[in-house]
Amino acid sequence: MLLLLVSSSSAPVVASGSDLPDHESIRIDNDSQFDLSHGVSLGTGALDDPYVIQDIEIVDSSTPFFTGIAVRNTTAYVILRNITISNADIGIHIDNARNVVVSNCVLSNNEFAVAIRYSRDCSVLNSSFLDNGYAVSIYESREILVSGNTYIGNDVNNSLEVPTWVIAWFGALAIVGAMLLAILLVLIGGLGRLRRRPLLRILARAASCVVIQSLVIVLVTGYIVPEFNQGDMSWGMLAILTYAAVGSGVAAVVFVSVYGSRWVEPQLA
Repeated sequence: MLLLLVSSSSAPVVASGSDLPDHESIRIDNDSQFDLSHGVSLGTGALDDPYVIQDIEIVDSSTPFFTGIAVRNTTAYVILRNITISNADIGIHIDNARNVVVSNCVLSNNEFAVAIRYSRDCSVLNSSFLDNGYAVSIYESREILVSGNTYIGNDVNNSLEVPTWVIAWFGALAIVGAMLLAILLVLIGGLGRLRRRPLLRILARAASCVVIQSLVIVLVTGYIVPEFNQGDMSWGMLAILTYAAVGSGVAAVVFVSVYGSRWVEPQLA
């Protein structure tokens, strides 16, 4: 189960080009690398005394696929605080890690400002995201808190990247579920009438149901959940789409069955 909490507030926006000291990119691949040579200035990595990397600025030097700070394969508690990163492919990359907090940072003009992959129990708090491609991108991670941030000019603010197979599976499940529920409803409501209908008419009614269902889903994704078209997907939104697909499928069958669908049924002799 993934818990993604996202909110925004009027966190102060700090302009890029700060007075923080320049620092080279940082890459941490395990807990043993949380040391002075990797930019750690405080802490022991415990819950009540986390490691701290803070008060630095990292700017891309035109290196291909440049990453400002990468934290991978770690479980120690660490706070990345008051850090400015700009012009990177990935500003802060958290990969297969736990207990990482990004706080009061400024990330600008990055392709991905903060990218979280295969991680859990991480937070992105009170930071400013300016003119990035993706501000916060989350992929197959759990217990991620995103709160109190400011977003200006990003292509996408908070993106939960749902894997393609998950979307396909949920979509197929929604359609199949809608049809099964619809068929059950029709059977309960009028088994005798259904048996007396020619197969071609039954198929025509099913086609009209699919049309109605599709129109509802388009309206939901385009107007009720506009974030879908902006790449701002979340599991909650995916659940809404699933409920919409199932609910509209059932509603469509009820409508077509109760009120008739001569406008699509072939007129058989």
